[in-house]
Amino acid sequence: MSLTPRQKDCLLALQAHYDAHGVMPSIRELADRLGYPGKKRPHEMLVALEERGFIRRLPARARAIEILKRIPSESPARCWRWDGPERGPQIGDAVIIEARPESIHAPTPLKDVS
Repeated sequence: MSLTPRQKDCLLALQAHYDAHGVMPSIRELADRLGYPGKKRPHEMLVALEERGFIRRLPARARAIEILKRIPSESPARCWRWDGPERGPQIGDAVIIEARPESIHAPTPLKDVS
């Protein structure tokens, strides 16, 4: 089952936080990282990821998320790098877009038919 771009961002954020810190983020940390002011949207995304079989959560336990299916971090839904505080990019913030040479495909040159 495919994920929406926001769900991919959420799963990538979970993977990155776990890889960097060895624990899963709290809902508040996830909201900050994804740029949401509240905890409702990240919670809804976790529910959707669980329904699609990408994660498993243990009820009534903090940070009790297990990633069942990882997606490659080389191909995020959105390719951006944030050079600001931990909260993640917000509306109006400057975001640096990175072009990856391996993801740029130049068209094949046309043959001269004259």
